[in-house]
Amino acid sequence: MNISRLVFAILIGACAYAYSFGEEKGQEKKPIPSPGLKSFDPSANKKKNDSNPLDAERLSKSLATWAKTRELCGGNYSYKVIKSSFTGHRTETTIVVRDNKVVERKFESSQPNFLGKPEPPKLEWMETGKEIGSHKNAPEARTMDELYMVAKKLVEAEVPENHVRSLGIDNQGLLQHCFIRDNRIQDDAPMSGVPGIQLTLEKK
Repeated sequence: MNISRLVFAILIGACAYAYSFGEEKGQEKKPIPSPGLKSFDPSANKKKNDSNPLDAERLSKSLATWAKTRELCGGNYSYKVIKSSFTGHRTETTIVVRDNKVVERKFESSQPNFLGKPEPPKLEWMETGKEIGSHKNAPEARTMDELYMVAKKLVEAEVPENHVRSLGIDNQGLLQHCFIRDNRIQDDAPMSGVPGIQLTLEKK
């Protein structure tokens, strides 16, 4: 073989070897993307729970139903907010409304007995008149109209990342709950909004 051809072949082989292993000084080998494939981005799997327009529509219909119901009961009703912990601790807050105004709020609690079953609730405190709202360790003393306004703000806003929103309407078409919570927390996750309520209407 001609010596010049041999030298040329050796040089070509050396250059190809250096390029394939990225041995050129100060350079790193860059992967060649495959046709039709996109690079994997872990953040792409983190979806944001945006506001669902159907929730706003459902709440609007429920509010119209409540307006008729409020007239039928004369603005006289009560509702309970019951909360239970995974430890068995249970609380009940009862809010009484007369003529569309909160007139009473009471707070009861219970602990599980030695069999793990809840004991009858024990009255911790009761508020009337100017005392209403003086205790801070319970759901606020709100009318149903005020609860609907809280729910309206929630369904019209975007849900924060890693949170979910839940809107509940009962069989009568009335608001049952509307809140957002952090779905990364499994037990006793803090909630913001309208907690689950048990509504009792009175005759006009």
